[in-house]
Amino acid sequence: MSLRTQTRERNVESKAWSGSPLKVPEGARFLIVCDDNSDTDRLKVILHEAGFVSEWAKSITEGCEAAKSGRFQVIVSSPG
Repeated sequence: MSLRTQTRERNVESKAWSGSPLKVPEGARFLIVCDDNSDTDRLKVILHEAGFVSEWAKSITEGCEAAKSGRFQVIVSSPG
């Protein structure tokens, strides 16, 4: 396993609420749905440093359309 893969797994692996470890597949694309781009900056930096591609949608409607494309393996949304 390459150092980059090990780092990526370490950066994104955590415990789910159920207590099971979460693992993000290699090459996963993230969709971030949030109406304020400034709220997503830190998350985008973290994902980029871990080697993941992320895109931002500024509304639920826009996020739903993007999700329908099938390009994303992970979708993150801000509450409310």
